[in-house]
Amino acid sequence: MQNTEQKNKYSRARDRVATLKKFYAKITSGLIAIGITGAINYYLNEWEYPWFLWVVFGVSIGIFFRAIKIFNLNPFMGKDWEERKIQEFIKDDILNSKLDRMGTFDIIVSNPPYVRESEKKQMSRNVLEFEPGSALFVKDNDPLLFYLAIARLATTLLKDKGKIYCEINEALANETRDLFKEEGFNNIRIIKDINNKDRIISADK
Repeated sequence: MQNTEQKNKYSRARDRVATLKKFYAKITSGLIAIGITGAINYYLNEWEYPWFLWVVFGVSIGIFFRAIKIFNLNPFMGKDWEERKIQEFIKDDILNSKLDRMGTFDIIVSNPPYVRESEKKQMSRNVLEFEPGSALFVKDNDPLLFYLAIARLATTLLKDKGKIYCEINEALANETRDLFKEEGFNNIRIIKDINNKDRIISADK
């Protein structure tokens, strides 16, 4: 398992280096192109009409947007803007769901975001690098927001004696159990995973 993770880390690092090499090669070729066109421009009219500046402009724009992509930069809205907006829309969808128009169900299964932002450092890189943050993290001051919305929605969507199963944060098992109890669910159980950690909550309507 450890060897596989090391290989994955090495592979990701190698891909990252290859991407950076291409980026620096693009900068180098751009500078060469600027130098050549600038020299030609000077030779033809001694920069009386500095048309080579259009080349400078085009190369600079290309490098600028390439850098934004590679280094995950966004000078206009900040690095976290996209994640914040995704999180807002997810919350809005759950809180204003139209699922109640689809009828009722015997079973509901959900894996909502439940990792608190303060727990981010404990996550393995293979999860952080391949899972969108909006599917993982919640604010520390409201970590059960999605569970409350799901529980309330489930009271409408589940048939009588219907069941709901949710993956949970092992550190918030008791709080999650209390939440479902307060929302009127019965036969609430916490199920452990293969590592003997509290991982699933099940409850009956």
